[in-house]
Amino acid sequence: MSFNYTTYHLHSDYSLLDSCTNFKEYIDAAVANGQTAIAFTEHGKPMGWVSKKLYCDQVGIQFIHGVEIYLTESLLNQYGEKVRDNYHTVLLAKNWDGVLELNDLVSRSCQEDHFYYVNRISFDEFLSLSDNILSTSACLASPLNKLPSDHPRYLELAEKYGVKLCYENCPMMGNIATSPDLWKAVFDAVGSEQLGLCYDPSHLVWQFIDPYKNIYQFADRIFHVHAKDTVVDREALAQTGVLQNGKWWRHRLPGLGELDWGRIVDALYEIRYEGAICIEHEDPVWEGTEDKVKRGILKTRDHVSSFFM
Repeated sequence: MSFNYTTYHLHSDYSLLDSCTNFKEYIDAAVANGQTAIAFTEHGKPMGWVSKKLYCDQVGIQFIHGVEIYLTESLLNQYGEKVRDNYHTVLLAKNWDGVLELNDLVSRSCQEDHFYYVNRISFDEFLSLSDNILSTSACLASPLNKLPSDHPRYLELAEKYGVKLCYENCPMMGNIATSPDLWKAVFDAVGSEQLGLCYDPSHLVWQFIDPYKNIYQFADRIFHVHAKDTVVDREALAQTGVLQNGKWWRHRLPGLGELDWGRIVDALYEIRYEGAICIEHEDPVWEGTEDKVKRGILKTRDHVSSFFM
């Protein structure tokens, strides 16, 4: 029996303080579990990689050459000084040319002009890596986690990682991506296909924006979808107007609000959306106890999934 799973981020006892397990124990466990490949990504350098590959060859499992390398925004700051900012990223060789490129990169990272507490490479060197090397975001020390999202190189790094970034169309907390004309303005200004929408049609209901036709208009920008609904109290709205307060609308479970979820699901099918539809439970009627919340989530699941039959 084999498992369709490969470990891509793994430390052995070569990575001090991160593991006390010998690499052979990991490889033996992977073979016993029916895995067909394994990668080791030691900190800073691909330590012991030849021994690991030879043992993998011996026991019949594919060895993937990798490293968790240290990154710095720049080798020198504006004052000509080295800065200890210490970001992490995982690099994996896709082929033999990738092995050679990765080893050369690690050797360069150990040179005096690069080394500062640890061997490291700059963002520029990382972004210029060839397609022979696959990069992943590693751990909490990843630039995507440590950098603020308004950092001037954030989107550039996301593109390198192949990570898609989403604006949720929620008119709260200073979010500017609240309406179709603003979505278009943001996408045109940024100019990256990695930037898209977390599409929540419930927010469009109380803005009186069509929640259906915009699925087609922004088909290539919908990366994620929230399952949530909204009901508008038109009697209250007639008394307060849209500007006085937000008490004339509230979120409900899908099927209990104003959205036609069959129509939404059909539109998502039509644009060939293949992402997740994630339940976002904000219905005050189905809150208050853990049991009510669970039942509300199950009601949402049953209602939305009924249109996939």
